[in-house]
Amino acid sequence: MRIERLDHVNIVTTRLPDMVAWYEEVLGLKLGTRPDFPFPGAWLYAGDHAVVHLVGHEGTPNVGSEVKLKLERIRRKTELESDQVPQN
Repeated sequence: MRIERLDHVNIVTTRLPDMVAWYEEVLGLKLGTRPDFPFPGAWLYAGDHAVVHLVGHEGTPNVGSEVKLKLERIRRKTELESDQVPQN
């Protein structure tokens, strides 16, 4: 199966406002809409695509040596998938 593009990355952080500001100011991404999940977060867009999904985490970071940030998942889009948001 051939990958067409990297769809998005999901990042858990204890510094949600700082991360949103960094992606907006440094990379030029735009804060946009996201589903009404039961946890804090933000989706940042490059054009029409939500390419960075940030998840806010309270308390002690749930990571190892990367004290404030952990890359949870990278999702790719294949030629067989649509642009619909996954339901699970």
